Amino acid sequence: MNYLQQILAFDDYKMYRQRLSAGQVSLWHALMSINNKTGWASWFTAASKTLEISSGLSRSGVLKTRNTLKQLGLIDFETHGTNATSYHICVLYTSDSTQVSVQPSAQDSKQDGVQGSTQVEEDPAPEPEEPKPQKPKKPKKQEPKYSEDSQEFKAAKYLFSKIKSNNDNAKEPNYQSWANDFHLIFDVDKRSKRDVMKLIDWTQKDPFWCSNILSPKNLRKQFDRLMLQAKMTDTTDTTSSGEKRWTNAQVN
Repeated sequence: MNYLQQILAFDDYKMYRQRLSAGQVSLWHALMSINNKTGWASWFTAASKTLEISSGLSRSGVLKTRNTLKQLGLIDFETHGTNATSYHICVLYTSDSTQVSVQPSAQDSKQDGVQGSTQVEEDPAPEPEEPKPQKPKKPKKQEPKYSEDSQEFKAAKYLFSKIKSNNDNAKEPNYQSWANDFHLIFDVDKRSKRDVMKLIDWTQKDPFWCSNILSPKNLRKQFDRLMLQAKMTDTTDTTSSGEKRWTNAQVN
């Protein structure tokens, strides 16, 4: 997404198409800010508490305002029960937006000078709406079985214990699926168990990432970015090996 063009298009939208309340404008900008932090992901999650703080709205105000923004075609969202809601910000500009605004006036002046006609200018054809992104269907694969003593399974249990400490209503995951994701992190991406342990602890304490890193798949996707933001050092409070802490992890 082109941030500048999106902001300018939003200003035009407020001026020429729809008058918005201060709360609607504030919530839209709050979602834009969070989307920017995720690297302009097509879909991203945001906790209601985060939006309340960023927009200055109450919880009921956030729920009411996001419904209005969706009806206006400015955003889309999908709820996930007790988990954070997924959001999508609709692109308001087009690649030929500048060309559309210039060409009609030049063409009109040329026709008026040569033909002298009083023909009424036809309205330009409406631009097609940009299709909403569809989430790719995941092929079903037979997952390997991991024992509860395996490091992959222990890592899955430990991550969920941290998530549950932030949200008592968190739904218990498919540990075999999560263990397989940790297998990819350890054996395919060659991430050390020490770094993985540090990132789990750091993300679940961070106000923003604790509502976005809710599975090992998201942890794997954002790993390099998280490592950079966490600015980890050897003095981080953790054990020399993830095995001991995962072994002792208690999951209610």
